[in-house]
Amino acid sequence: MTLIATTATLPPPVTQVMTAPEVLAALSAVVVALAGVLAALARWLQRRITAQIDGVSDQARRAAEASVEAAGQAAAARDGVTNSHGTHLRDDVDGLIAAVADLTAGQTTMLQRMDAAEMARIAEAEARESRDRRAELQIDGLRDDLRAHTASSDRAHQVIHSRIDSIKHPDR
Repeated sequence: MTLIATTATLPPPVTQVMTAPEVLAALSAVVVALAGVLAALARWLQRRITAQIDGVSDQARRAAEASVEAAGQAAAARDGVTNSHGTHLRDDVDGLIAAVADLTAGQTTMLQRMDAAEMARIAEAEARESRDRRAELQIDGLRDDLRAHTASSDRAHQVIHSRIDSIKHPDR
């Protein structure tokens, strides 16, 4: 109707051109081409939106898988820090620290005792060595005295023998 109303108000040459079968065929071809372009655009938009929906679906699936994995890890972490006995973890750690401190104190005491025993052994060895040196000096002194007495007695024997010889053999 609008086409008819439009042609009635237009001057006759324009109306004749507009109503010509070629113009109407060309106009129909343009309308069909425009409808085809619009259909192609609609299919392209549909594919693009479908791809985006698929991408969002993949992201949602990965997020769901990650949340399941995170839930498993959280449960494992919760099990790792949950006590299966009546004391809290901090109390357990404090007990271990106290036990290590006791062991360290015992080790220090043991090292002090070992140091004292070593010092006593060294002092005993030094005392023994000092006694041995004194005994060696005394033995050396006794040897010197014995040599001196031996030499003195040898001289005395020679003197006695020479007197005996002189008495036995006065002419010599």
